[in-house]
Amino acid sequence: MSVFVKLKSKWGYVALGVGTVVGDSNGNVLSETEANEYGDAKLKFKAIGAWHLSKKTNELGEKIWENQSLWCSCEKDSPLAAIVNSLSAGDMIFVFGKLRKSSYKNYKTGRIHRNAFCNLSFIQVISHGNGDLAKPPSDVAANETDDIDDLDF
Repeated sequence: MSVFVKLKSKWGYVALGVGTVVGDSNGNVLSETEANEYGDAKLKFKAIGAWHLSKKTNELGEKIWENQSLWCSCEKDSPLAAIVNSLSAGDMIFVFGKLRKSSYKNYKTGRIHRNAFCNLSFIQVISHGNGDLAKPPSDVAANETDDIDDLDF
């Protein structure tokens, strides 16, 4: 089950939950923002959580399906960047991070769109888009068993 939860804490608003990685409106799964005045470039991606049938109807009198979408980002030099760089569409992930408000103006329609970005503090790949469960490479698993055998009890 996929769902994102927003909680208020002493650090502000945080988001956590399980979702599926999807592409943006251009079909790109991962995009990189330009560096700001401090030289920090960010990697960002979009994840989809739960779906529900809307309570309100559209112009045609039909109820539509709405989803939770969460934009996530991390700094390009963050330890989480290696995991974010390996994401592909359809990957199921668990994320945790602090929310920050963001807005932009759509110059075609003139509307201001407000959303929130999740600055990642933790990310874990649960399963890949092809259905395989996430697991460490075989050489990492082999090294872990060697370390266990060297312990003296």
